[in-house]
Amino acid sequence: YSLIIHPGSGGSSKRWPPEHFATIANEISQQTDYTVLVSTGPADSDLAKFIGRQTSAPILPPLPIRHLAALMASATLYLGNDSGPTHLAAAVDLPTIALFGPTDPRIWAPRGETIHILQASDGHMASFTPANAMSKILEIIRVKP
Repeated sequence: YSLIIHPGSGGSSKRWPPEHFATIANEISQQTDYTVLVSTGPADSDLAKFIGRQTSAPILPPLPIRHLAALMASATLYLGNDSGPTHLAAAVDLPTIALFGPTDPRIWAPRGETIHILQASDGHMASFTPANAMSKILEIIRVKP
């Protein structure tokens, strides 16, 4: 079982704080038998370095889209911001938790039966806590066969 987290997004206002992603990676590693992988893009090196210092989760280098899609197709769950990789996860039918703050998920969210949207009620990504995301993750993985 594996959880891919992708902390990047096209704009800083659309990014969940990297410390929250690190908290999730650590909690998943401690509470489940899931492997956590951190996916990154070309502009995510600072986020990756921060998460790498806070967790033992492997930080993947930026991958060509076809390689990232193949990795996602073999994963169990994905957690990420409103970003291209989140749409890619949904496109390969990977159960996806998409985090939204200032953008409207009714317009921008990926579509599919396995998509779970967490939206900050005030539009600020820092408003929802790792506990909010962890609750949704545990809800999803508990129903896995």
